[in-house]
Amino acid sequence: KVVRLRKLAQQIANCKQCIERSTSLISQAEQSLKENDHARFLQTAKNITERVSMATASSQVLIPEINLNDTFDTFALDFTREKKLLECLDYLTAPNPPTIREELCTASYDTITVHWTSDDEFSVVSYELQYTIFTGQANVVS
Repeated sequence: KVVRLRKLAQQIANCKQCIERSTSLISQAEQSLKENDHARFLQTAKNITERVSMATASSQVLIPEINLNDTFDTFALDFTREKKLLECLDYLTAPNPPTIREELCTASYDTITVHWTSDDEFSVVSYELQYTIFTGQANVVS
C-alpha cells in the first residue's frame, strides 16, 4: 500500500510538472501570435513546435502504471435490494377511465356537474374534462 501511494504521489508530481510546462508553452504560443516581425515569428514557431513534440512524447510517460481496479476490490457495493425495489415498481400502468354516472349529472345554463365512479385501485382525485361544440361548419374546442 505504501509503495502504491508513493507511486501515485510521484505520478501526481509528474503531472503537475507537465501542466506547468504546458501552461508555459501556451503562454509562449500566445505571445508569438502577437509578434509582428515575420522572421522572429517563424523562429519562435519552430521552437514552439519542438516543445509541443517533446511535451506530447513526455505525456505518454505519464500514463498510470498502477492498476487502480486492484485498489478498490474491497469496496464492492451490493445493489440487489435496490434492484428488486426498482423491478417491483409499476410506474407504467395508467388508471382505468372512470365510469360516468349519467343519472347523477346535471346541467344548467353555464355549469355542468359530472359524477363518476372508479373501480380502480388508484386513488384518482380529478380528471380533465374536454369537450367539443359542433357548430355545423367548424368544431370549436373548449
